Amino acid sequence: SPAIARNIGVGMAKGDIILFLDSDVILDEKYIEEILETFMKYPHAIGVQGFEVSRLKENYGDNLFRSIRRRILRSLFFLSIYTKDSCRLFEYPVILTRTIYCEWLTGSNMAWKKKIFLEFSFDENLKGYSYMEDILFSYSVFRKYPRGLLINPRAKCVHKLSKEARMEDAAFKIYNRRYRKYVLTKLFGLKGLYMFFMQEFGTIFVSLFNGIRRYQNV
Repeated sequence: SPAIARNIGVGMAKGDIILFLDSDVILDEKYIEEILETFMKYPHAIGVQGFEVSRLKENYGDNLFRSIRRRILRSLFFLSIYTKDSCRLFEYPVILTRTIYCEWLTGSNMAWKKKIFLEFSFDENLKGYSYMEDILFSYSVFRKYPRGLLINPRAKCVHKLSKEARMEDAAFKIYNRRYRKYVLTKLFGLKGLYMFFMQEFGTIFVSLFNGIRRYQNV
């Protein structure tokens, strides 16, 4: 699993900064330079991620400009939303105008100071695709070091999201649900369980809401 592989890699790494990249990520030529510069500019930084410009190029940015009501609705159910210059839990900034602090880092591209692994490690209970292991790890770090995580818009990358590396839809949904419940409960206890069931209900509710709106627009 990625979680186990990351922990093994950390144990073998010699440098002070450890960079994790998915195999389907393409880096801008200045990506590594920008990541290292962020660590230098923010000495208190513990983890830094680059900016996935592919999310915007694939028209995900359109979600940012849809009705405020829809975005509020998704937020109420703890569902993911796209934002501008904000990277809290369940958010990703499809528009990023400056380096900002984050509450989590995506596992597709993230760099960490090696010393953080003296305190934290990736949860090896997350087998297979290790769904949400990046959130579990990075949000745990954020809670102890609220100004330790950043995202740099100049450290650009493209995430191809290879379908070959993912499971089939039906299997993935079951897997997704089980590990999402595990991660949220581990992070937030009973509140996490509440968040999980709100997400389950919210996914159905938002789908029905969108279906009704499409029907009305016909």
